[in-house]
Amino acid sequence: PQVEALADNGGAFRSMALRNTSPAIGQIPETLCLDTDQRFHYRKDDEFCDAGAYEFGASLIQAGETSFVQAEYQIGESATELTIEVQRTGGSQGKVEATLLDMEYGSATPVTDYYEFKQEKLVWHDNETGVKTFTLQPRGDVTEEGDETTSLSLVSALNGLALGSPSTAKVTIVDDDV
Repeated sequence: PQVEALADNGGAFRSMALRNTSPAIGQIPETLCLDTDQRFHYRKDDEFCDAGAYEFGASLIQAGETSFVQAEYQIGESATELTIEVQRTGGSQGKVEATLLDMEYGSATPVTDYYEFKQEKLVWHDNETGVKTFTLQPRGDVTEEGDETTSLSLVSALNGLALGSPSTAKVTIVDDDV
């Protein structure tokens, strides 16, 4: 075969680099190609991409990193919503996504103190940077209970996107019952 030995060519897994004479080069129609190979190297912008996990002559994508815009947020329990901001910085190549989870750490209880959510997927498209938002909605009550908290966490980033700092955010729901 027209491939090199299994080796660390970048990425999470070892791969076999294609030789420039490999019949695997340029075999797959572009409409069936993923944006990157398994190493997060951009596939060539051509009519065809290479078969397999390794794109011959591809360059590493600069996907950047994602993080919360701030590490702490605060909202009154009778307010309607809190906007949480997550940003992509340091790169814009490739369609990337990050998952935001409610870690349920703290004294605030989902459903009772805020409308429950398990996870939120945030997506940036190729050549897109900046801030994506997520809305947390507190649930007001008439019980005097003091301020309550929960923690949000960015737990996964896909397609070469790295987790930056802060990757967790504390949300304080301020008690407004007197």
